[in-house]
Amino acid sequence: MKKVFLILIIFLKLSQTIFSQATDYQTPTHKPLLGEIHFGNRVGGEIAQEGVTKKLICLEEGSHLQSIQVNLTKAKNVVKGLKMSILCKNNQVKDYVFGDTLGIWQEKIILKKSQELVGISGTMGWFIDSICFHFSDGTKTKRFGGNGGDIAFQNIFNRDKKGNFKGKWIGFWGSATDQLETIGLVFMAVE
Repeated sequence: MKKVFLILIIFLKLSQTIFSQATDYQTPTHKPLLGEIHFGNRVGGEIAQEGVTKKLICLEEGSHLQSIQVNLTKAKNVVKGLKMSILCKNNQVKDYVFGDTLGIWQEKIILKKSQELVGISGTMGWFIDSICFHFSDGTKTKRFGGNGGDIAFQNIFNRDKKGNFKGKWIGFWGSATDQLETIGLVFMAVE
């Protein structure tokens, strides 16, 4: 009985680390206008299986996404979470976690000052099986995660006639338990 109680306490403590900086997602009541926050299509399981849908806004005016790190399961076949390091306008670095913190953290993806995150791609089934990040200079990362997933996805901002991206990434929204169930881009429309 003591072991069950201890396991329950550990689970409750760990579940608090998931989305520790995220807030509850509220369905928008109108189509967002220019300069308002947009929630892009969410990919992953049809619905949140167990996790609560959350949003994480981490990029503010004058700040820059400095690095991204992916957290995988022990088998490295499913994405558990993401960590974004943001260089704030006061030159302090702030870390934001989206999803679970326990797992195997992969090498950090360091962005150049001129790079911006413009999209994600990967594979999905019941969970996010793999993820790749796309940047404004046309580069992308390797694919992190496994070979599973029934469906490939790609969410990348459109470009205007001059070649500028129509959105500016500011965060993610989605759901997770001990694995990332769903994920979508949060962005500001710039056109």
